[in-house]
Amino acid sequence: MDPRTLDELLIRCMRCGDCQAVCPTYQATRDEVAVARGRIRLLRAEAGGMEPGPKFREALSTCLLCRACTSRCPPGVEVDSLVMDARGRMAERDGLPLAYRLAFRILERPSLTRLAFRMGALLQGAVLSPAWKDGLMTPRRFVGLGGRAAPRLRAPFALPPGRARGGRGKVALFPGCLTNYVYPQVGRAAVEVLRKNGMEVVLPGSGCCGMPMLAAGDRAGAIRAAEANVELLGGVETVVTPCPTCALTLRERYPVFLEGRDSHDAALEMGRKTQEICTYLGGMELREGKLAGKITYHDPCHLNWGLGVKEEPRALLRSLGLELKEMARPEACCGFGGTFSLKNYDLAVQINDKKLEDIAGTEAGIVATPCPGCRMHIEDGLNRRRMAQRVLHPVELLAMGYGGGDAQG
Repeated sequence: MDPRTLDELLIRCMRCGDCQAVCPTYQATRDEVAVARGRIRLLRAEAGGMEPGPKFREALSTCLLCRACTSRCPPGVEVDSLVMDARGRMAERDGLPLAYRLAFRILERPSLTRLAFRMGALLQGAVLSPAWKDGLMTPRRFVGLGGRAAPRLRAPFALPPGRARGGRGKVALFPGCLTNYVYPQVGRAAVEVLRKNGMEVVLPGSGCCGMPMLAAGDRAGAIRAAEANVELLGGVETVVTPCPTCALTLRERYPVFLEGRDSHDAALEMGRKTQEICTYLGGMELREGKLAGKITYHDPCHLNWGLGVKEEPRALLRSLGLELKEMARPEACCGFGGTFSLKNYDLAVQINDKKLEDIAGTEAGIVATPCPGCRMHIEDGLNRRRMAQRVLHPVELLAMGYGGGDAQG
């Protein structure tokens, strides 16, 4: 970012403190450095020549990039963009950890990503054991998971056989990494729901959206991932993704960090034609489905604060006849934040525990959320607390509803 532009953005902060009410890390720590106002103060000091120290690095590391503060900020300071820009400067100066560099180079190459996850699926039994909660695994010994329970890796998502009914149009599905390799059942449910509502679904092939690289400061890697996807999906009319972070990245991030490059116009077009799947389905007249059960809904930060989507997923759930029991704070962050929860697992658990209390208060047996990252972190928390609730994507419930029955059966 140009220093003059950076300075203009930083001085917009009024230091009013409104961000304190919504910042997940501040709510957990009550540390001024862990709130947008404190982070901006440090960024202004860095811009003035301060040498970054441990507190500065901590302030960058403990931001979830949830955008809650931006939504609350009177002058609209985009703190997440400022933090990512600072992480990029730090990475250019100090380099990224070796594990990140290896992981990102793999994610940039879909063939290597598929190979890595297939190897992980084959070897997971050697380093992980079944967790208390079905479908989750916990480390037999330290393997970089921070003691968490993680989903069992599965065969990569592939377009299931079948055809659309009704010929209403064609969409390209962009699954995203977690749907591809961790929750392929979500991809299959998305295809089933789209097809049963008359849509032809194509899978042009997709790699990582680039957000993990961008969030960690690897701007060059994020640009390479973005340009690959822009080229791959350039010939389709509509892109639908079941991952809110992918949707936010394709819609809003690509045009920003590809500005000034030959791919910028194509990135703008990508943004215009990409939709998160609940938003897309919410604009359609859907076939009727029926499902019994009591559920609650968690608002993913990148869908709610990032894309401003709140009602569409709830409307889909209500259309099935499900009893929706709202949490006290459905919009509160779950504590995942991508690499945030890897680097700051203890803090992520503190944030997650508040979410679990809200879930328990609804007495619902199902937690619906469209974000695979939120799902992973909430499932880990449910396992820690020995809570029996299941976590499902709204499209899974829609697919179940087309067959009828009880969501909790």
